[in-house]
Amino acid sequence: MTIQEIRELVQVVTESGIAELEVERGDNRVHIKRSYGVSQEVVVNAAQPVQSMQPAYVQQASAPAAPHLPVAVDSAMQTIKAPIVGTFYEAPSPDSPAFVKVGDTVKAGQVIAKIDPADSQNTVDQSQADLVSANSKVMQAQQTLAMQHLQNDASLRSATQAVEGVRVKLTQAKDQAGLQHAVTVTSIEQAQQNLIAAREKLAQAQEEAKVQPELTNMAISQANSVLSAAKSTYQQTKSAMVPQAVSTALASLNQARANFSYADGDLARQKKLLAKGFVSHSTVESAEQRYAVAKATLENAQDVYNTINEQTRGQIDAAQATVEQAELALRIAKANRIQDTTKQHNVVSAQAVVKQMEAALKSAQDNATQDKVKDGDVAAVQAEFKQAQAALDTARSNAYQATIKQGDITQAKAQVKRSVAAVTNAVTII
Repeated sequence: MTIQEIRELVQVVTESGIAELEVERGDNRVHIKRSYGVSQEVVVNAAQPVQSMQPAYVQQASAPAAPHLPVAVDSAMQTIKAPIVGTFYEAPSPDSPAFVKVGDTVKAGQVIAKIDPADSQNTVDQSQADLVSANSKVMQAQQTLAMQHLQNDASLRSATQAVEGVRVKLTQAKDQAGLQHAVTVTSIEQAQQNLIAAREKLAQAQEEAKVQPELTNMAISQANSVLSAAKSTYQQTKSAMVPQAVSTALASLNQARANFSYADGDLARQKKLLAKGFVSHSTVESAEQRYAVAKATLENAQDVYNTINEQTRGQIDAAQATVEQAELALRIAKANRIQDTTKQHNVVSAQAVVKQMEAALKSAQDNATQDKVKDGDVAAVQAEFKQAQAALDTARSNAYQATIKQGDITQAKAQVKRSVAAVTNAVTII
């Protein structure tokens, strides 16, 4: 076991505050015991030569000593180890002779030295107090830093979540503002187009309402004229043209009937005269020819009369139908005067539609204020985002301050090392 390892064990005893420690490693056994109290004297338990009076260490080996431990130079001498740690005095006072000198033979119960643990113990105690204070500072700094880390982590998480939440909110606000603007523009354009179409329909309805009475009067006047002409044609056909044609045909028919009757009677007489021998056969044949001509003329006259009669009835019926059609057209033209009222109603309806479209356009234009509202929402969320970003920056700054405090812990640990070294040196010096 090396000196460094023993010093480390001493440091363990000093830092932990335990009173006694015994460590066994292989063939070596080290026993470390803290001693407190007033000055003590070293008493020799058996007669033995004095080798040297040196300050003793706090450890005492009961097992065989390690190679590095001090050994007796002369086998006739024996090293006497101090039972306590303190300041070694070889005489009772500065002016007094030493208790013993090197090489003297001592006996049991003889005082050979005086050890005062007060000064050395004060140094050890102060070093230990400094060590405890340094450890306390390290622990406090570590606790403070741990707490600061927890707070900083929570603040960073909260601030980061807040920034991300506000970022999403800002994106949504911008999207809604853009959508609202597009909806507003589309609504206004559609309302303007509807208003233009409504005004065009109103102008057309007004023009139709203005022209319709003239059209109605013209239609009625034309129907009256057509009816008058149809009636005149009907009367003329019925009273003048038709009777004259029928009379002419009837006269021709009557003449043909008379000629046929005469030819028929003449033929009968000629046949009778032929039978009595008063006339020749040629005379009868001439009478037969006249009979045939008269018969053909009668049939033709009858056909002409029938045709003219039928044509006359057809002309009269046609004229009558024309009159009836003209009367119907007149009634329709008069009935169409209701179109004047209808066109006026169309004007009123078109005016109402124009007013609706004007109201719709105004409403769409008024809704443009929603754009400002959405823009205001975006501005508010942007301000909120700046606040969240500022909070995040503050949390990051606090985290940096925690990093700075890590330096404080490093310094405190360095102080602990220095205190440990001071305690170790104090114990070693003793």
